[in-house]
Amino acid sequence: MKLSVELVDLIFSFLVSHCGTLLTCSDIPELSQIVERHLYHYITVHFQSHSLCDSFYTSESTIPILVSLISENPRILHHVRVLRIRVILDHHYDFELERDLDVKQDLDNFAKTLLLFPALKCIELETSKKRPFSWPDVFRAALEDRLSLPILKELHIVGNQDFPCSLIDNRENIEDLVVSARGGFLDAEPQVCVSTEATLPQLKSLALLSLPYRQSFLPSIIPHAHRLRSFKCASSAVKLLPEFLGICSKTLNKLDIDFLHSDCKFQVSFGG
Repeated sequence: MKLSVELVDLIFSFLVSHCGTLLTCSDIPELSQIVERHLYHYITVHFQSHSLCDSFYTSESTIPILVSLISENPRILHHVRVLRIRVILDHHYDFELERDLDVKQDLDNFAKTLLLFPALKCIELETSKKRPFSWPDVFRAALEDRLSLPILKELHIVGNQDFPCSLIDNRENIEDLVVSARGGFLDAEPQVCVSTEATLPQLKSLALLSLPYRQSFLPSIIPHAHRLRSFKCASSAVKLLPEFLGICSKTLNKLDIDFLHSDCKFQVSFGG
């Protein structure tokens, strides 16, 4: 029985997390172009204080190799839907040491490549939870440009980084926000939005997986939460629950409270 191209493509769409299978199938000439779009669906780029590498799932290469791959096969850029940018800092060195500055230079060098991805639906920013990190200017400008892509709907913020929530104020495309910031953001002062509720982008989904030590980002998130449909919070953020329920009680249809990593050891969900 011969399967249609559409059906084969659908089957491989369920295998985006199975890199080994996709890599094996990509060696089959009849399947290579179909498999390719799923193989590069999710890309992780690692930046480390002692070395720099980027990886597609489990494979690793250097940034020049990534650029070379894109040069040889520009279609890769159009296949990437989720881009994870991960910064790993050496915890034994102070913040402004030369090695950290090298990481920032590598990020700025990566900015040109970042601007080439036209079809991103999700960006994940992950930094060390034990050390603060400030994104360099050139990279940050490229990041803000990609955050404005109309099809980009989801943003994940993980770790201890300088990500003011004002960055999403003028981006109506962003609907889903995940915050896991055990260690806190670097923002020293609350950034209260001065716009009216009607002009602010409204999140459909918000997940607070761990609460930053500094809560200055909360005044900026709250104005975006009036039309939440889904809200998830972990034990460290549960004290915010009454305030958020009061804001979005008319639109919320799914609530997930996670105590699995607390002494209570349970999880409860409400809604569909």
